[in-house]
Amino acid sequence: MKKQEIKRDVIRDRIVRFANYISNNTASIWICVGVMVTLILTITFFSNQNKNNLLKSNLAIGLVQNRAINDISQEDSLLLQDYKNILDNPISHHDYNQAFIYLINSAIKNNDEDYIVTLLSDNQFSSNDDMLNAFLYRMKAHYLYSEDMDNCARYYKKAMKLVPSYDLKIAWGSDLIDLYLEDIDYDEAGNTLQLLKDLIGDEDNLSLSEKNNLNFIESKINQLIN
Repeated sequence: MKKQEIKRDVIRDRIVRFANYISNNTASIWICVGVMVTLILTITFFSNQNKNNLLKSNLAIGLVQNRAINDISQEDSLLLQDYKNILDNPISHHDYNQAFIYLINSAIKNNDEDYIVTLLSDNQFSSNDDMLNAFLYRMKAHYLYSEDMDNCARYYKKAMKLVPSYDLKIAWGSDLIDLYLEDIDYDEAGNTLQLLKDLIGDEDNLSLSEKNNLNFIESKINQLIN
């Protein structure tokens, strides 16, 4: 038998076996096809929903920001209400985050501590931004736990570990150390200084002003201890 004829026979046998397999497993094959089609349609539906929600979210935030930028007669109270409405009825997590940050910054600017506490105590803010998360940890330490030293210190340390800025690490570390010194807790003040140094690592990473601030903190602790 010629080589070409052998190849044709092998191909024909494979086709016959495949056809027999389909014939013997028709129900299973149609179930698999149905599952695949349903899965594709479901993924497509949710993808389109997410795109539509993102467009609506961007539109809502864009309209508010547009009025803030272009309408100088727009009252702050009206803008605040717009953002509060977005916070209460968010279309997406993105617009919730933007509204939350705007409102808490506005409350800090206006020294509205009651509203700051309300926002910090009950919110669904979630972000991958280390700076924003560190900022909120520090706000919780300052506004929620000013009378609870253990939790206050815990959130200060979270903020110090997360914030990418050496300057802020030192500034927030200094704030926490001052709280310990007010409580005459020199051991924890020293421990916080050591944590700060560990977080910084190589002090060559610091600017001259940052080194001076760190040295000032250390000398202040040493003077009080000695």
